[in-house]
Amino acid sequence: MLKKITGIFIVSFLISVSAWAKSVAFQIVQRQDKDAPVREAAIVMEDTLFDYFFSRGIITSNSPIVNSESAQKDKSLFKQSMDEARDGNVQYFVEIIAEYGLDDSTNPDAALLGNIKSITWTVRMLKTEESLGSGKMTPPKVVAFKNEQAGIADFTIDLAERIYKSLK
Repeated sequence: MLKKITGIFIVSFLISVSAWAKSVAFQIVQRQDKDAPVREAAIVMEDTLFDYFFSRGIITSNSPIVNSESAQKDKSLFKQSMDEARDGNVQYFVEIIAEYGLDDSTNPDAALLGNIKSITWTVRMLKTEESLGSGKMTPPKVVAFKNEQAGIADFTIDLAERIYKSLK
């Protein structure tokens, strides 16, 4: 009998905690040719966003990183991802557009902060699609020791903090 009561208590606790937890889904869209590869920088950003939100107790999911050649295509990609997130009862959706400046890059395929031109983001309340916050960030001037994954992670933490402040 004691095991049964303990089991009911644990299940009730888990259900109540999940009801209070915030949930966020995001998608990174790379503004580049549709056949271009997923950039290593985007993968580092994705991992950093997961770590940031998870460490704050936010249930986090994402849609795969995809390429888009236009703002119109961005909208259709984000709409599809938002519909999927809505089906999963997610509260917030974050649209992230990554633009790259690879013309002067010594290694365009590497995870280099210097390969990122800008990041544009918008946080939406999924129920209403209301914009709760948005912005555009450009990476700081790159110094050699901050150009690799650590630099991208630091830049993404700054992005995550701005997104986090928009979550109600």
